[in-house]
Amino acid sequence: MRKTRLLYDKKNAGISGALMQKENPQQVSTQFLIVESLEDYINKARQLGARVVKDKQEISEGYYAVLEDPQRNSIGIWQNK
Repeated sequence: MRKTRLLYDKKNAGISGALMQKENPQQVSTQFLIVESLEDYINKARQLGARVVKDKQEISEGYYAVLEDPQRNSIGIWQNK
């Protein structure tokens, strides 16, 4: 099984993404939202009871983090460079 990550780019009105190997067998697909400030969204999510599953990571195209809400739903956030 592969993990799919999709990014919606409203400026270009398209969808981009990547296929990645799962980090563990229980891992499910994560949807990502583009944000202007990763740090602001991480801090706000923590205030609202979310848990940071993967803190800010840098790759060549930008930065991402993965959050989990109190019901254990995960969502990714993405910030372009």
